[in-house]
Amino acid sequence: MSEINKAVLERNKSVVEQLTRELFNDGGDIDAVETLLSPQFVDHTPPRSNRGDRNGFKQRAVTLRAAFSEVCTTSDQLVAEDDVVCERYSCRLKHTGEFSPLPPTGTVVTFRGFAMYRVKDGQITEAWSLSDGLALLQQLGVVPSELEGSEMQ
Repeated sequence: MSEINKAVLERNKSVVEQLTRELFNDGGDIDAVETLLSPQFVDHTPPRSNRGDRNGFKQRAVTLRAAFSEVCTTSDQLVAEDDVVCERYSCRLKHTGEFSPLPPTGTVVTFRGFAMYRVKDGQITEAWSLSDGLALLQQLGVVPSELEGSEMQ
């Protein structure tokens, strides 16, 4: 692999890491979507009831920050190939606002997830993401913890 290709892959990973840091952490800049996401950005993440564009992605971060504080999301691993960056992340947050329809519980929760991004010319053009929503709901007491498949490891 040429040094130029390595530099592009590292820059692409840096863009993804910046997105995670800015949008999904307290103290980050939600308006970073304007520079980090392409105007033609498409979010393929379920549920499709959410607008799959740049504004919908931004709204997801706004919603998260409204329901939770002390948000700390970390890129645990980034792998890049061609124009795609895969991210394994973990998130720790405190439930201090309404999380429809659940009122604040003060509970600190942790969960993990995976995301895949397509990056072109320093901007993210597409995203696919899945997080362990079951673990989140179990820790908030919405779903019984006896259900399988959500242990943090």
